[in-house]
Amino acid sequence: MDVHYAPDSEAPSHPLNGKRFKDLSLKLKDGQLINSYPLLHKGTFLLVHFHSNEQHSGQWETYSNPQVLHVSLAEADADWNDVHTALIRPDGHIAWAISLSDPNQCKP
Repeated sequence: MDVHYAPDSEAPSHPLNGKRFKDLSLKLKDGQLINSYPLLHKGTFLLVHFHSNEQHSGQWETYSNPQVLHVSLAEADADWNDVHTALIRPDGHIAWAISLSDPNQCKP
């Protein structure tokens, strides 16, 4: 669980890149609370948009049809409070994360 991969040099720079995705309490648009770990059970990429109502349909095919979620944090988390969008790999590691201060990096 303590494995950390070197971030991809072409990915946006963020301190979470390459780290293991931790179980977060998330709030869906309809107010439902969920934990993040069960979302990894499908074995696909998980694209998580925090603090965003933007729709990014069709531009993520290179990631093998990721699950796309628009959520907010149900509980504050120092590591995740500044995350706009994150792509989680099927093995549970963060491929890349984008800061709220630069959401334009989110465009593939």
